[in-house]
Amino acid sequence: METVGDEMRVTLDGEPAAYLKSSGIAHITKSKIELGVAGKDGFYDDIKVWNAAPAK
Repeated sequence: METVGDEMRVTLDGEPAAYLKSSGIAHITKSKIELGVAGKDGFYDDIKVWNAAPAK
């Protein structure tokens, strides 16, 4: 998952999987990421999280 400004993109195995644009994503106090699987149990593997500057 990559967030830049008000956009969020998800890539699975190198392929685009989802895109969302919302002003809430860019909210100045937003600092939390939550992962969900529609109310069911799920397993996550090899998740990487880092800060990056937007590309110019």
